[in-house]
Amino acid sequence: DAQNGTELTRYTNASLNTENLTNTTKASLAYPNPAKDYIYLDFNTKEPQEITISITDMSGCIVYTTPAATYHAPKHTVQIPIQNLPSGIYNYAINNGSAVLMASGRFVKE
Repeated sequence: DAQNGTELTRYTNASLNTENLTNTTKASLAYPNPAKDYIYLDFNTKEPQEITISITDMSGCIVYTTPAATYHAPKHTVQIPIQNLPSGIYNYAINNGSAVLMASGRFVKE
C-alpha cells in the first residue's frame, strides 16, 4: 500500500499515464507514443525535488540518464532524445535525489 511504500505507481489509463500514490509527483509520457526522435515527459511536483530520469531497454540496461536537477513546483516537460536508440520498447523511471522511484512507464521507439 502507499502508506509503507510498497506500491509506488498506479496506471491510470491505456496512454501510459502514471500517478504517484503519495501525490507528490504526477507523470505521463506526453507525446508521441510511438516516438521517433524525442519523447516528452510531463510531471508535476508539489515541492522542490532533485529529479533524475532514466531510460532502460527491456533487458534493464540503462540507455539514457538525465543529470540530476532540482525541479520546483508545479509542472515540467522534459525532452529526451531517443533518435540514436534502436527500435523497440523502453521503460522510463523518474527518481528523486534519494534514488526513490517516483513514477515509471513505457514507450515504443519506432
